[in-house]
Amino acid sequence: MRPKEPIDVNSLKKLSLKELEIMNMFWSTDKPLSRSDICMQNQALNRNTINVLIPRLLKEKFLYTSKIVQTKTVLARAYRPTVSRQAYLARELGYENANAMLVAMLCSSLEEENNQELIQELKRLIQKYDEEL
Repeated sequence: MRPKEPIDVNSLKKLSLKELEIMNMFWSTDKPLSRSDICMQNQALNRNTINVLIPRLLKEKFLYTSKIVQTKTVLARAYRPTVSRQAYLARELGYENANAMLVAMLCSSLEEENNQELIQELKRLIQKYDEEL
């Protein structure tokens, strides 16, 4: 079930490479995933690795059990992430929130590419947003 209280991203530990690989699978879909879904999506991951990492991600509060689903002939738990990719990455990069990270990345991209079309599109979106307020 969904956690009753929001998860504080700053309280979460840093993910290992394998844990991050599994979390990226959850972050890339809108639906809950079971262990067998993960095995089917990434056959390079060993089932034993998945069976070790899913309970660890549950314990560390990166995942929660979303529902029980039928997989072939058995019932299985399906999981969802408790934290978004953007929030986790913002924390890892030292930003207070995901919006600050996105703005910093966007500014960096604009400086590197000098993309006038993108700048004009951003101005248009900001103007539209201001008008809606």
